[in-house]
Amino acid sequence: ARQVIAAGKHLVVDKPMAISSGEIATLIRLAQEKGVLLMPFHNRRWDGDFLTVRKLLTEKTLGRLVHFESRFDRWRPALPTTRLWKESPAEGGGTLLDHGTHLADQALVLFGLPEAVSADVARERDTAVATLDANDSFTIRLRYPGLQVVLGANPLTLPPRPRFHLRGLQGNYIRLAPDPQEAALAQTVRIEDPAWGQESETEWGTLWLESDGAQISRPLPTLPGDYRKYYAGVRDAVSGKAQPPVTAPEAWRVARLLEWAAQSAQERREIPCNWQEESARLSL
Repeated sequence: ARQVIAAGKHLVVDKPMAISSGEIATLIRLAQEKGVLLMPFHNRRWDGDFLTVRKLLTEKTLGRLVHFESRFDRWRPALPTTRLWKESPAEGGGTLLDHGTHLADQALVLFGLPEAVSADVARERDTAVATLDANDSFTIRLRYPGLQVVLGANPLTLPPRPRFHLRGLQGNYIRLAPDPQEAALAQTVRIEDPAWGQESETEWGTLWLESDGAQISRPLPTLPGDYRKYYAGVRDAVSGKAQPPVTAPEAWRVARLLEWAAQSAQERREIPCNWQEESARLSL
């Protein structure tokens, strides 16, 4: 990323953009000095399930939200044999920076900056090599006024828990399956299907509401997801027609939040989020 910035080119950097929030701040400063656009690839803002959840919250379908849970649980007990950097803490490996980046970014988009964070971060699977012992499990709790947000991921859940579970004063929403785009992209090199991102009814989440004292449920159609919209946003930003689809300071906020989560797990206490102080110190 530093080499591309030095060459004076606009750039997209895959999440989490850098191993630390300090490195991201350095990239932001260098990009500003060169006058180039620095855009993190937080593509899961264009997941269909996330877009559906965002619509539910905007329309206040569940009433006042009291609890929000977002997870990436899987059953993968076997240790990987490829891309071993993902198992190396020194190289930025670990589930916290991997899935945690997506989950934290979505939470900040929905709810803004939390007051405090507490977390548990662990290694649950066996470790084959001492240096390949990156975390593979976490639970993060974000504190907001009147709302608790829980983010989590692990490789040893069978069957997986819901991808989303929202609880409000007027009802619940439960979504089991993950967005299908990542799996579909593994089967193609070019998106040509006009129905891309659309789901079958069997994958839809369930909306539970109370009506006249009775609890009723119904499948809720999932809005189509489309990662191509991220790249359309990049195109428009480069041509000066719009702001970047995701900004570098947003990536910095996600990275800083995950660092506080790691600190919380290590110190076994809730960590206040000093957003103003941190942003002012780095001029973000």
